[in-house]
Amino acid sequence: MRKKSVDAKDPFRIFPKVTKKDKDKLRQSIEAVGLMNPVIIDENGNIIDGHIRRDICDEIDMDWHKNATIKIGLSDIQKKALAIELNFWRRSIHLTRAKRNELIDIYLLAHSELSESQIAELFGVSQPTIHRRRKRLIQMNKFPKPTETIDKNGVKRKVPQKKTATLVVKSKNEFDKLKPNLSELSGELSGLIRKPGTIKSKADRKRNLAKVKPTKTIPANIELHQCDFRNLPVKPGTVDLILTDVVWGIGAKDDWLALAECAKKWLKPEGLFVSLIGSMTMPDFLDAVRKHLNYQHTGSMVYPIPRPMMSGDVFEQWRPFVIASRMPEKLHLGIVDTLFPKEADKQYDDWQQPLSVAAYLTKELSKPGALIVDPHLGTGTNSVACNLIAEGRRFIGCDIEERKVKIARHRLATETTYNSCT
Repeated sequence: MRKKSVDAKDPFRIFPKVTKKDKDKLRQSIEAVGLMNPVIIDENGNIIDGHIRRDICDEIDMDWHKNATIKIGLSDIQKKALAIELNFWRRSIHLTRAKRNELIDIYLLAHSELSESQIAELFGVSQPTIHRRRKRLIQMNKFPKPTETIDKNGVKRKVPQKKTATLVVKSKNEFDKLKPNLSELSGELSGLIRKPGTIKSKADRKRNLAKVKPTKTIPANIELHQCDFRNLPVKPGTVDLILTDVVWGIGAKDDWLALAECAKKWLKPEGLFVSLIGSMTMPDFLDAVRKHLNYQHTGSMVYPIPRPMMSGDVFEQWRPFVIASRMPEKLHLGIVDTLFPKEADKQYDDWQQPLSVAAYLTKELSKPGALIVDPHLGTGTNSVACNLIAEGRRFIGCDIEERKVKIARHRLATETTYNSCT
């Protein structure tokens, strides 16, 4: 039998303990039908709501972590306010006046944006009672900062609030694995987290970004710039391969047109333009590219696990890449057009693409000594691929974000291998 947790510190146990009769009644219900109301905990494992349910489960050797809901990024006062809400809405509670006033103060401090009548309804008291408690807190200089400010012109602006998130776990074992990463990411997560696995990847990314240091020297065959691609110093007619990952949203259509125009100027007659693109905007992207280049082919990356698209109505398992050139006739490409990357490659950014795919396209679509250009450098995946494939290839890339150029330089200094995707 597990060690009882009733002796553990419970900083958010703010309600009086239930009577033995009520506890026995709840025990009988849990033994008969299981834990109907999940326990609510914070990212550190502290109980926010469900102390009695937790105690009973420990006593009967039941894992109360099953379907437990984790609230991430709440302040201590917000956790107590949440406990108040859940308990007042779920059951009838009899409190002394002093205890009731203590809970009202807690709730006021956590929810300064709510009206006095709303809070009065929750606690079953009159609005003047809430007004007196609020006035007392203001006099004691305890009332929280406003959630919005009003400037001299009368314009309201919201004050940025700390992010909070919710996650449901399946067991104590799952929570124990997540706990170190949850504590590290507290305040950075938001919304309902449907895939617990993303917690580890986000924490790993945060640790990876912390390791990124300024890199003074990069390989002589690599040239990186922080600028808009329109200002990238590339001589006309010198580029063998443009390999990139454009912004996928339809709002970038003007950039697609400008990039296709630049590509027509930069590429050698037999040079190739290759870009990843989202499946939803691929038709619009092709329309823009065809204004200046000739379509050659569409390939794809296929992932091991389907991923929900932003629209939420389709689970997508592939990513297309479009190939175009200056030449009107069809070129012999000689590539496998369906690639199967084994790695997610999200160490530094959500939009980071697999290094294995970049390496394959670099090797198969350019010859030794070729000049490769990436006008949307991102975290530098294509520059790393060019450096690892080598064979005299040269690379010029740019990004408008200083942070991403810094990451690219770091990766060039630290990444030495890649996997196969065919």
